[in-house]
Amino acid sequence: MTEYRILPPVIERGIYKHRLIERKGMVGIYQSYLRKKPHELFGYCVARITREKEARFKNGIVIPARERFPSPSRIGTHGFFYQPNSLDYAIEHYHELVRKFSTPYPPKNPTSPSENTITRFDEENEQLGGDGVVA
Repeated sequence: MTEYRILPPVIERGIYKHRLIERKGMVGIYQSYLRKKPHELFGYCVARITREKEARFKNGIVIPARERFPSPSRIGTHGFFYQPNSLDYAIEHYHELVRKFSTPYPPKNPTSPSENTITRFDEENEQLGGDGVVA
């Protein structure tokens, strides 16, 4: 099993500092502050956390497998910003994303297709008598 570096409770990115309020699975809600004004709430960020595989470069540098906070270019798809007076909206969106993405990865040992649930491809292929080609 691959081990991932877990995101810390405080994330500094660009001019912002994000402090974790709550996290369930791969969704978190953060208080956001400007780094220049660390005691003045700037807003809230609801984030879908993603996983990145280990990266190995030709020069020998290895970046371990890790969780990743959404980059600024992913605000609107994986990260959502709310004004300081919009905590209720941010919490509502957070809970919506938790319900939607509560099981982001399939189970390690999926059940058979007779139970109408997720099946491993090799099991399904054997049962259908196929040769591994999918149309």
